[in-house]
Amino acid sequence: SPSGISSSVFAFLRLHALTNHDLYIDRAEHEIQRYESAAGRAPSAFAHLMAARDFVQRGPFEIVLAGEKSAATALATSVHRAYLPARVLAFAEDVPIGRERHPVNGRAAAYVCRNRTCAAPMTDGNALLEYCSSRRV
Repeated sequence: SPSGISSSVFAFLRLHALTNHDLYIDRAEHEIQRYESAAGRAPSAFAHLMAARDFVQRGPFEIVLAGEKSAATALATSVHRAYLPARVLAFAEDVPIGRERHPVNGRAAAYVCRNRTCAAPMTDGNALLEYCSSRRV
């Protein structure tokens, strides 16, 4: 199971993605660097921390859900079924990156972006799951 350190690193990375406060990325990078040598000697013991390093290097999957929370929650369930360790999931009204995200034709929509490249908004949970599951992690 993941260590407390690697779990806190993921928390810092997600907070940075949501708030853009440099304090969070600085803390995450500090912890990754602190254990990098040990991870090089025993990578299987630091798998979750190395996934966090990948999160830093390749960027997060930012998934913003727009629309009524009850409908958007069904989309969130689809996202949680896919393995995306670099996932940052939020409701549009709760985060600055959600300001420009709106429902599509009155339906809750998921906006999935990585490195400032976004897919078309998705309103179908099965299509969202398929899309998220096909992403290179």
